[in-house]
Amino acid sequence: MTAMAEQGTEWVEKLRLFVASPGDVQTERAHVSAVAKELNRGAAGDAGFVLEVVRWETHARPDVGRVQQLISDQIGPVDLFVGIMWSRFGTPTGAAGSGTEEEFENALRFWREFGRPRMLCYFSRTPIEPPKTIEAATQLLKVAQFRERIAAQALAWHYHSAGEFKDLLREHLHRIIVKEFAGRRPPFDRNLLALLDLERARCRERDVGFFTPNLLLALLGSRTGKARGIVERAAPGKIEPLVGTLRGYDPLDESGTASPFVDFDWYDREDVQVARRRARSEGSPTIDARHLLLGFLETRSNSRSWMGHELGDDVVERMIRFAQVDRRPSGTPGFFVRSASSDDG
Repeated sequence: MTAMAEQGTEWVEKLRLFVASPGDVQTERAHVSAVAKELNRGAAGDAGFVLEVVRWETHARPDVGRVQQLISDQIGPVDLFVGIMWSRFGTPTGAAGSGTEEEFENALRFWREFGRPRMLCYFSRTPIEPPKTIEAATQLLKVAQFRERIAAQALAWHYHSAGEFKDLLREHLHRIIVKEFAGRRPPFDRNLLALLDLERARCRERDVGFFTPNLLLALLGSRTGKARGIVERAAPGKIEPLVGTLRGYDPLDESGTASPFVDFDWYDREDVQVARRRARSEGSPTIDARHLLLGFLETRSNSRSWMGHELGDDVVERMIRFAQVDRRPSGTPGFFVRSASSDDG
């Protein structure tokens, strides 16, 4: 997830880049920071982004509990995951064979649920001497097994030297920033995106399609959200029946069975595109709940017609007027997903 940072008089989007690796690739870990600085002065900065390299050494603090879980809880959300491995696998965490493995599994789980973080995995083929101890041989075997497991579910990259890794990482991050992140500006407010992702995850768990009523439920279900406040002003006393109807919505196909869940990209939705144009025209650094409500109200759809039928077209027009003039900061409650970090994990 992204956060916004003010740099001088301009707003820039912060992309959090998390580094996961055992302790035998310190040169590569240093190269990650160097590449981030280069891109912040170049392609990332030009596109309005700043890369923040996230490590347990700089983003965690002392506490009591299972170490890897504490680090995972403290690190918070990330946008990019860079995994690096050579000859060491790491030490068990109590929940996985190593910290790097646990970090990878956490990131993969969140990617499957929310489409984030963007994952880049690298394995070094730099020559090494034959293992001199059973422990070293065991570490090397675990790396090979982990590499095979990743190859079955992801595209990993190989490099032959730390210098080659630096060049590859620079190229790959440049592509992602220019082709993926830069084309999605302004981004969602991170708290709004978390609420939308929760509703999408609920649909995925039930294996039912995500449709506009689900988007409305995410917007109006929060008792402190800005979109709900606008609807309550325009239609006093009508919000609870409206939310109740949305909660009971179950999409059916022509045969009368529930439509299965099909994953999608938020930014491909027409109502989101309308909301982005609205946010951009206002000079807003993010798409907030008010923008998305306007995106829904200004997009022709069966759900938009249904709301007009339920509340009256005059009420819907009143919502649009209220949303157009209400530019106060969003009241969407905070919500964050977890990621993880370690050094010799």
